[in-house]
Amino acid sequence: MPVRVSFVCQQGRLESQAVLLAASLRLNFPSDTALIAAHPHRHGPLAAATLAALSAMNVAIAPIENPLAADYPIGNKLAALALLQGENLGLFLDSDILAIRAPDAFPAALAAVPASVQHCNLRVWTYLYDAFGLTLPADPPAMLLSEEKTAPYYNTGFIAMPGPLAAHFSKVWIDCARRIDADPNVPLDARRPYLDQLAFPIAAALCGQPVAALDEKWNYRGWGWDLPEDADAILFHYQEAVRIGRQPRSAAAARAARHWSADVEEVLKGLPEF
Repeated sequence: MPVRVSFVCQQGRLESQAVLLAASLRLNFPSDTALIAAHPHRHGPLAAATLAALSAMNVAIAPIENPLAADYPIGNKLAALALLQGENLGLFLDSDILAIRAPDAFPAALAAVPASVQHCNLRVWTYLYDAFGLTLPADPPAMLLSEEKTAPYYNTGFIAMPGPLAAHFSKVWIDCARRIDADPNVPLDARRPYLDQLAFPIAAALCGQPVAALDEKWNYRGWGWDLPEDADAILFHYQEAVRIGRQPRSAAAARAARHWSADVEEVLKGLPEF
């Protein structure tokens, strides 16, 4: 069944990242995948070259508003998630991701990859779950690197979302994030820049939805090291563009995406890191 993929495309650096992501998805994902660029229009219009590249790849553009705070651009992803509303599965992806290969199969439910490390201690998590009238799960998934099992905690750069749930989940996620952000009992270093990740498992619990913990191939981490040749990565979350060129495999994937069309090349040709 066809899936929908949404990602943020904001004026500036995210434009080129979003175009690269879309081209890599068109090369590797099923041809009937619907791509949706969430445009925070108050940050300014997209460049003509970006619009041409997105049009050439049949990417729909949907205006969004940051539902959290102007100084927290990550808030745009919470609005972008609502664009996945519909039948079948939706995927939200951070813009700084590169598709490496075709998926063997898509997740069947709400799912994400656990974070590499835990950014909150048990006291904060216990307080949060109590504040929302929830019970802290007894056996959460382990973090990828630290292997901590303090609480459910995910990297929200990739979220698999059942389409019929998307709009409701987005609203609950936004409400949770706003409430947490306004709570002086939650340390600032837990809320910034991790507010989205902090609110995500709370929102899932309030929606009565368990989060399936996916293998890291769905959100292969680029921070701290590169993409090894033997890594089983579907999506490479490179964060910094310089990491793409460090390994032949990710560099080849980026070159192939760059040459998807003349319009895509036009957007990316002036960026030496791509």
